[in-house]
Amino acid sequence: MVDNLTTSDEILGKEVLDIHGRVLGIVQKMHVDRRLKRIVGITIDEGFMRPQLYVGVEKIRFFGIDAVMLNMEIESYVGRTVFSSTGSLIGHVKQVIKTKAGNVKEIVVKNKDGIYSVEASRIKSMGENVVLK
Repeated sequence: MVDNLTTSDEILGKEVLDIHGRVLGIVQKMHVDRRLKRIVGITIDEGFMRPQLYVGVEKIRFFGIDAVMLNMEIESYVGRTVFSSTGSLIGHVKQVIKTKAGNVKEIVVKNKDGIYSVEASRIKSMGENVVLK
């Protein structure tokens, strides 16, 4: 039975991998339901100038020896830089709004002038950065 036990020290700081093996970041925090006395999720530090990402325990496949494996792909575009089609800096993604089917409906962009929405039809590509048409 002891072989199945682990400590928070063994989980904090471990890399988190999505179902395809892509590194999302490292475990920064563990969230415990005090009443139920069980882990309910983890917070992933995605790196410098990237937001933290909360993942519920239902999305965790297992806590491995060297990494935490998720049972799904997580695409987090929040915090990514948004550029115009000519390469001008527009701002950063504050929120991604999806349809019920899981497709991107629009993104909310924040810059020094405020916050505004960009419909999916105006997005050319979403990767390390977001590029508009």
